[in-house]
Amino acid sequence: MIEYCIDNVDAATHSQLSKLSGVQATPCLGHCGLCFESQFVVINGEFRAVEPDEDVFAINREKKR
Repeated sequence: MIEYCIDNVDAATHSQLSKLSGVQATPCLGHCGLCFESQFVVINGEFRAVEPDEDVFAINREKKR
């Protein structure tokens, strides 16, 4: 499963993530300090920084490992 804060990712990343299955967008994951520092997603319980131009389909492949 991939989880992310809606307000933490840019519009392009949000658009790509919304096309994948097993993705949950939430208003807040409760890690405001991390949100302040950079974009991130939680993949199977592990935090991972996400670059604004990163390929989220690669993130999805990582989720399946």
